[in-house]
Amino acid sequence: SGDDTKRRRGFLRMREDAQKGKFQVVLAWDQDRFGRFDPFEGGYWILPFRNAGVRLETIAQGRIDWNDFAGRLLYLVQQEAKHAYLRDLSRNVLRGQVAKAREGRGADGSAPYGYRLDDDRRVIVPEEAAIVRRIFEEYLSGGAIRGVAASLNANGILSPRGKQWRSSTIRSLLVNKKYTGDFIWGKYAAGYYYGTNDGEIIPRQKTDKRQCTNPIEHPDHFEAIIDRKLFEAVQRRLKRQRRDTSPLHQKGQRFMLTGLLKCGHCGYAMIG
Repeated sequence: SGDDTKRRRGFLRMREDAQKGKFQVVLAWDQDRFGRFDPFEGGYWILPFRNAGVRLETIAQGRIDWNDFAGRLLYLVQQEAKHAYLRDLSRNVLRGQVAKAREGRGADGSAPYGYRLDDDRRVIVPEEAAIVRRIFEEYLSGGAIRGVAASLNANGILSPRGKQWRSSTIRSLLVNKKYTGDFIWGKYAAGYYYGTNDGEIIPRQKTDKRQCTNPIEHPDHFEAIIDRKLFEAVQRRLKRQRRDTSPLHQKGQRFMLTGLLKCGHCGYAMIG
């Protein structure tokens, strides 16, 4: 995105070359091709070019003179309009996505491990789905999250990223309600300018952190990998474990060997 300048590698390289005196002019079709940052942020990115004596030449606006009062004023007004267009575009795109999600149309983001996307629908991948069911069943039968990961690694089963399984990966699968076949859209507010909560569009800032929201849900929209009864039983066990372990350090340990006793087979900490 023209407003995500810190990730524009070509732009950053161009700025470095400008400071080294490798060129004197930047040519662009329009000033928004140079960047769609707002005027305040724009000053941070433009100053190294101006200090190096580099100017911007555009087809649409002509020469952009950052050293002249009238030139700077004109640039700022035009740049604010370019940035406003970007925000409006973001809101309009999100509005279309919300309308589609309310009707349960299309896919609800990327497919989790065990599924693949096929024409905007989640389709089960049998081999992966079997591993997902194993994870849920082993955990519910009394296994610890670390133990489940160790078991998969011992069997040479690779994680979704093609590496060894980690506790965090196992936990993320165990809490993913999409495995029940539910359509879930908008679980997080993560947009630069707008996000959603309960299907309503809410304004955001680029500096805002991603936060959980109330998503749009349609139960039993896709084929389930995990039975809802099994999923809810796993959630209850996860909740009990959080309740059992998190207060221990505050109210006195329940088990004397917590953090000390290790499994002689896999090396993980034993859990009471």
